[in-house]
Amino acid sequence: MIGSPGGAASSAADLAVPKGKVWVGEAAWDPVVHTGFFGTDPGSPAFGAKTMSVAGNVDPVTGAALSASVGHDWYLEPGTESLRNLSLIGIDRGSLVTDGSADDAEKNLAMARGSSPDSAER
Repeated sequence: MIGSPGGAASSAADLAVPKGKVWVGEAAWDPVVHTGFFGTDPGSPAFGAKTMSVAGNVDPVTGAALSASVGHDWYLEPGTESLRNLSLIGIDRGSLVTDGSADDAEKNLAMARGSSPDSAER
């Protein structure tokens, strides 16, 4: 869920998605997030989604500089951290998704080569 203005589900558990497979990303300058326009904010801690960073950083696997998502229209821009993370989620490599924590540095090339898809998250 990226840049979401909310929805009818009150928690990630209410969605027909396996546990641990609901992700949320929100750009700092996105005027749509936190509005709750359509219901519960999936970015709130109480919702229970896993956080993915969209702030821009260095890809710990490739070393490439990643841009931040700016506003509501940049989540799918090439070269952004959000598109990188969404791509990893799409290929079931959630263990490599950056979340903006100190643990991101450990999501490196050795982990990418040695880890299997995220069966532990299913």
